[in-house]
Amino acid sequence: MYSKVEKALFGRFGLASDYLTQIITHAFLVVGIVAFQWSVFEILLIYVLEIAVINVLFTFAALFAAQPIDGRDAEKWKREPNPIRTIPLLPPVYRRNVGVVVKQFLASLFYLSIIGIAVVDFIEQSVLSLLSSSAGLAVLAICITQTARVWQQFFAGQSYRERSPAEAIKAAQKPLGEALFLLLLVIVPITVALGITAIAVAGDGGEIELGAVETGAVLLLYVIPIGVVRVWLQDAKLTIID
Repeated sequence: MYSKVEKALFGRFGLASDYLTQIITHAFLVVGIVAFQWSVFEILLIYVLEIAVINVLFTFAALFAAQPIDGRDAEKWKREPNPIRTIPLLPPVYRRNVGVVVKQFLASLFYLSIIGIAVVDFIEQSVLSLLSSSAGLAVLAICITQTARVWQQFFAGQSYRERSPAEAIKAAQKPLGEALFLLLLVIVPITVALGITAIAVAGDGGEIELGAVETGAVLLLYVIPIGVVRVWLQDAKLTIID
């Protein structure tokens, strides 16, 4: 189903398959802002959950990659991989991949914990209170599309045989690198521009209402450029964990 949708939407244009998940995510965000009056808190929650979902799924996929990691001199990467079939209906787990996956998981847990704590502290609300039915549907769509993406890239047609753990780890790390890049390239410049505009409009003796930052128009000024840049970044090599 996912492959058919990809071919129908992107085959004739020659676009990479990773673009589909980004377009779906940001389409949900735009609809949520316009139709359901999502706040900045719901947008932040969905972005953080997307980062976590991608990280978990691709880190899990690294367990099944059969090819060695280039540049590793250890003997285990020169030998044929030793499979451990422990998960029914899935390919064998390769023993030499376990250490790499554990290292990635712990590093990601550290970074995601920092992001999660910062977001929870900023929104000053419980996560469950922000998960409306519409936001929950968006999170479900993210989970489904990212799972389909992982399946297509690492499992369909036994493609895990031609993949290395490094490829899966790179895909898991990418959203973290994107977040830092977007902060500098999109969020900070837009915030500065909006601040200067608000001050200019308000005048010397005017007051700026902080509630304005939650209006749909302002949120779209962030979400749409972020979506465009994230699609552009699909060909970039962004990682922050070695």
